Amino acid sequence: MAHKLPLPTSKDAPKFTEDNESNLLKFLKVMNQLFANHGITGADRKEKLVSYVDQPTEDIWMAMPEYAAATASYEDFIDKIKESYLAVVDASRGSLVRLHRVFDEYEDIRPKDQTSLHGLIRKTRAETSKLNQTGNNIFTNREVVKLFLGSLSKTFAGLIV
Repeated sequence: MAHKLPLPTSKDAPKFTEDNESNLLKFLKVMNQLFANHGITGADRKEKLVSYVDQPTEDIWMAMPEYAAATASYEDFIDKIKESYLAVVDASRGSLVRLHRVFDEYEDIRPKDQTSLHGLIRKTRAETSKLNQTGNNIFTNREVVKLFLGSLSKTFAGLIV
């Protein structure tokens, strides 16, 4: 017997709301896994997808031309959704603003503060990797190193250079 999709109102159902746009990619990933596991394909996915979002989001998404157009695929619809959320666009492409926020988040890291140091390293690598994938050389390694060292205590930075 095939399992059914969780009801949109069920506590275990994936949910997306306009006020939590940073969660969009995770929501779409979970929904795509559910669709694949339950054999839901084609335009049915558009209809099912919008039933798992809050009412304001449903209204917005259903007003998109890619929702109603028979010629627009589910993938076209998903691309349009992603394009309409700036946080998603920035997260997937990377941005200098986000990179600077990483360095602003960490300050005066000392050698014994391994948790903060590794957090800074992880976030710096992730953001610079996304920026490098765009092909736009909008920063140099030297600039990144300077910003990175600026997040360390003067003593710690002095040990490195």
